[in-house]
Amino acid sequence: MDRSWTGCKSMIGLGRTLGTVNVSDSKPLSLGWAIAFCLALLTAPSAATEREWEYPSKTMKAELHFVDAEGHRGGLERFSGSPLLINFWASWCAPCLIELPALDRLAQDPARGPLHVVALSLDQKGIAPVLDVFRRAKIHHLQPLVDSGHESLAGTTLPALPFTMLVSAQGCVLAMRRGRVDWDSLAERKALRALMSASDLDGERSEEPC
Repeated sequence: MDRSWTGCKSMIGLGRTLGTVNVSDSKPLSLGWAIAFCLALLTAPSAATEREWEYPSKTMKAELHFVDAEGHRGGLERFSGSPLLINFWASWCAPCLIELPALDRLAQDPARGPLHVVALSLDQKGIAPVLDVFRRAKIHHLQPLVDSGHESLAGTTLPALPFTMLVSAQGCVLAMRRGRVDWDSLAERKALRALMSASDLDGERSEEPC
């Protein structure tokens, strides 16, 4: 209940401030909608507690393509030499909006070590809705990035959002997480650190390239 209530309060706060952000092609995110979502959140099992980290059955190379706030295109080379936690989200995704502030706090946590946190929007309308969400939700530590053409997911089915990948410094997908994660949770932070410790983050232990 505590985690659900935290998410609930976040959703109501976002509902008050994100009135112009669409949760679909036609319906704005209103305070009333946020309260309705809140009630559903309190009465349903949390997606953050139902999902666990999954591991690819074979070596996978991560794809990362984006446009930043200045209109510059980039990819994995922008973060060369750093392991990544890539979170796929969108402005119309309610669980994503709940997760984003906690992800922003994770991005500034020194305990994350060399891990670089990347929030990649899949909004098809470009960077504008991303900047709007970041401004209204006071996201300060994540870079506003968008992949409107879903190039980062080329050849794969669009996963349910939010969706998170842990990627090594060599660009190999080490683990995946479906659904919203409570990154403020001490248990989740501990699980992430344990996963990082057990994983080949620098890519030096792997005998074959991904």
